Amino acid sequence: MEIAKINLIELLAKIAPDMYIQALLIIVISLFIAKIIDVIISSFIKKWIKKTKIEFDDQIVEIVHKPIFISIIILGLILAAQRLGFEENVSFITFGVLKTIVLLYWSIATARFLKLILNLLSNDKSRFKLIHEHTLSLFNNLLLIVVSGISIYIVFLVWRVCRTDD
Repeated sequence: MEIAKINLIELLAKIAPDMYIQALLIIVISLFIAKIIDVIISSFIKKWIKKTKIEFDDQIVEIVHKPIFISIIILGLILAAQRLGFEENVSFITFGVLKTIVLLYWSIATARFLKLILNLLSNDKSRFKLIHEHTLSLFNNLLLIVVSGISIYIVFLVWRVCRTDD
């Protein structure tokens, strides 16, 4: 990863000597890549999976579509901010906010995915007797609490509220 980053910086230095223009180019490239992946997911993958008889794959693509798009854009913003070389406090806040946004999108996607799995399990009455329509809301709430708790813990790690190196 570090070698690719060095190669990217060298390429950007050849294209544009000013670091602000380089940062802008990184953002534009990340927006372009995000849009390409968005088009691939929207045009090709969604059309391809609509041909299947099961709805599960359609729902999974719908769940991960936006977090993938946002993650690519945020990655570009992080790389651009690294290229600008902000002072330590500004970098910490900038990266913390960007990582928290990505975490929020992926936490929501994870909760939606696990809720989808629970709904599927509740429909299979022959195999999963514990999860049925009366207990489904209990498991959905439990799932939301677990995903929220893990997400909050990761946010604490991002913001260095708690440390794992002690």
